[in-house]
Amino acid sequence: MTFATQFAFLGENTAGFKCKGWDSMVKYLNGPIELGLGYARHIDFSQYDGNAWRLHAGYNAGVVKVLGAYERIHLDGNNGSVGKSNTRYYSIGLQAPIGPGTLSAQYGNRDNGATTSATAVTEVADGGAKQYSLSYKYGFSKRTYAYTWAARVKAESAASIYGSTGGKATSVGFGVQHNF
Repeated sequence: MTFATQFAFLGENTAGFKCKGWDSMVKYLNGPIELGLGYARHIDFSQYDGNAWRLHAGYNAGVVKVLGAYERIHLDGNNGSVGKSNTRYYSIGLQAPIGPGTLSAQYGNRDNGATTSATAVTEVADGGAKQYSLSYKYGFSKRTYAYTWAARVKAESAASIYGSTGGKATSVGFGVQHNF
């Protein structure tokens, strides 16, 4: 089992906000089972205070590894900003070894969005999105591998994507990494 935590004084800005952040996680790995729980807290940010919980689970059955996560984010207005927002996100993924590489597929879903301003924190109905991705990582050696991916995000009508609301975005790419 692994536990890690950090507390950061993120500095004061000209408006006098003394932003702080706290992140902690606990991770359990035992054979084919992996479990993780994370917590994040934002304190005295200029427009909100917030916290988030994330639960992760995975099981490696040999021919396929199943992964899943659930996250809840809560924001509260502060410093003249009022209101609150709750956002939930979940994802499920599969990883399958193919030759010296790994093929991965993932689906994610966010239920709504949030906006923050100097006067309000607002939950955005129809501000959610769905995300699909597929990737392949090919190992040339223990330290060098190549990878490629394709992903698509489908945003709901009030979700911002590339500066406009609603719509779809697609990304594709590839790369090579060598670890020294």
